[in-house]
This record gives sequence, C-alpha cells and structure tokens, in this order.
Amino acid sequence: MEDPTDNNARFGFDLGLSDADVYVDNIMVSSVVFPASLSSDFTVAPQSFLLFQNYPNPFNPTTKINYELPITNYINLSIFNLLGELVTTLVDEKQNAGYHQVEWDASGFASGVYYYKLHAGEFVQVRKMVLIR
Repeated sequence: MEDPTDNNARFGFDLGLSDADVYVDNIMVSSVVFPASLSSDFTVAPQSFLLFQNYPNPFNPTTKINYELPITNYINLSIFNLLGELVTTLVDEKQNAGYHQVEWDASGFASGVYYYKLHAGEFVQVRKMVLIR
C-alpha cells in the first residue's frame, strides 16, 4: 500500500473492464460538487468561479444552488423571472473563497421558468430553473 501522504503515490482503480488495474500518476480536481461528507482536514480550493445547476430541477417548493469562489469577493446571487424582472436576491455580501450553497424557498411564487445569476466582480453566469406546482 502506498503512503497516502506521499505526493508521488500512485492510486489504483479497478474499472471492471479487465483484470488489469489502471494507475494514475496525477489527479487534478477541477470542481467538487459538495460531497456528502468530508474530513475536516480535506480542503481543495476552487480554481475558478463556477455556478452549478440548481438541484432539484424542476423543483417544488425548494431548490439548492451551489457555487464556488476561487477568491474572496463581493457576491450577488439573484433570481429573475422570464421577463428579466428581479424576483428576489438570495445573496448580496462579501464572501470568502470556497464552496457555497444557498436554498431558495419559492413557496410564494408562481410556477414557471426562472433564471438565477451569480455576479462576482468581473464574473457573471446565469442558469435556468423550473418551478412546478
């Protein structure tokens, strides 16, 4: 067994494709989608700004929106209707670099298509979501 603290360790994966194992010399993590549990000493800093697709989608009445920030920045995460009108603002503050999750409770809103926009400095990304009653 390789020493897990050795940066040059090789890790084997049994892919079930043959009797041979596949070995990887370098593993690069480009994004992490909020694993169920992480040990407190496991930290992988995001490498770029990223806005994930909300989950679940379609949803009723709540959905979660995940995003990652490579640097501390002032963040605005807002929801818009199909006409481009601001419906609500979920986040409007300075946040530290890392992985973030926000839940939107759309109990008081009509069924339909909504857009959520993450604005962080020069970075802007928009995604679509569907509320079904």
